Amino acid sequence: MAANVVNYLVGDPVQQTHDDFLRVRLEAGQSATVRFVIGPAQLGIWDSRMEHTVGAGTVDVMVGPNAADTHSVELKVLP
Repeated sequence: MAANVVNYLVGDPVQQTHDDFLRVRLEAGQSATVRFVIGPAQLGIWDSRMEHTVGAGTVDVMVGPNAADTHSVELKVLP
């Protein structure tokens, strides 16, 4: 049984807002659904007043086993 790592990154690799990973053990040929919760804690930043804020706009959410093999989706954050 091999361990596969699923990573996600919110933002971009240089100015990332949040990233996390989950290790999933799979037999050859198996698949699994992996879920991550992406909410205010993951989307926010600490501003110059040291307040955690979430701004409206779009962010890229990238998911994959490593940085070279990712799939990206645009997430729209509403005010």
